[in-house]
Amino acid sequence: MHKYSKEGSIRILKANLKTIRKESMNKTRKKELTKFSYSQISLVIPFLITVFLGAIPFIQYGISMITEALQGM
Repeated sequence: MHKYSKEGSIRILKANLKTIRKESMNKTRKKELTKFSYSQISLVIPFLITVFLGAIPFIQYGISMITEALQGM
């Protein structure tokens, strides 16, 4: 411990502190982005199901119109 200077140790610790802060911020951003992605996916799936269920009557109407037109020929 007596081999190292106090100023040199402080300089090295400050340099490492900047690196540690950057890494911590990058990890935090990645976690937040992952949470955001999961929340968006969890909203999209019910929305698509609702849209599909709302479209079923129109699809049935279109199919019935096509079959009636083909039977009328």
